[in-house]
Amino acid sequence: MKNLFKLEWRKVFKSKILYIFLVLVAVLPLLNELIVYFSYDIAKEEYHISLKEFIEAAKLSGVNSMLGAISASDISLCMALFVSIYICTDYSDGTLRNVIGRGYKRFDVFTVKYIISMAVTLGYVIVAQLFSFIYGSAFWGAGTFKAKMLLMLFVQTVNILALTSFYILFSVLVKKMGGAICSCLFIPVGITLVLSICDLFTKENAKVIPSYFWAGNVFSNLTDFYTPNITIIVMLVSGFVSLALFTGLSILCTRNTEY
Repeated sequence: MKNLFKLEWRKVFKSKILYIFLVLVAVLPLLNELIVYFSYDIAKEEYHISLKEFIEAAKLSGVNSMLGAISASDISLCMALFVSIYICTDYSDGTLRNVIGRGYKRFDVFTVKYIISMAVTLGYVIVAQLFSFIYGSAFWGAGTFKAKMLLMLFVQTVNILALTSFYILFSVLVKKMGGAICSCLFIPVGITLVLSICDLFTKENAKVIPSYFWAGNVFSNLTDFYTPNITIIVMLVSGFVSLALFTGLSILCTRNTEY
């Protein structure tokens, strides 16, 4: 299995898409900050407000930018494409059949690809958060660090890993690159739409709404230090449950797949 890890890592590091998405993850937060800054220019001319007033009203800082890093950098989109291409390529070109023919078990192959996909996700998250903090601090100042931020970042990380496991599940299930990409891009949108409709039937000031149970909705809803603790706990628990569920289903699909 050690040799299989080396083989897969070598394949990933030689892949251009790894670096294309890495650049996107690092650059997109800057574009987000520039858009906000241009919004300030418009507000300054129309409403004659100072930069300090704008920062306080919009709650802008390097720390807040860090909390919005996963959403601003579109990591979920990058991972949907990366996982679909990375996993499905081996199905289409017969690589998996050759690897299993050398004596490796199907579960071993899945485990290696799963771990590498999760490692790439974590790498993108770290890059996005680091650059978001740098960009945000350059534009608005670093801001005040709060202990609650660590919990919020952890919850976001658990949920992006859950989303990656969702992409792995459909890539293993569909096997075809085109179908996997479509599934990973459009099914989450459908889930978000359905849950948004369900949100309309909840109480107006409810601290927990159906959308909070879907990993894809966490990143845009968990960017404010005033987020109620019960909301954070719900997102954390649902993230772990989703991660375990999608991982378990992926393993089940792998064991019942013939190459």
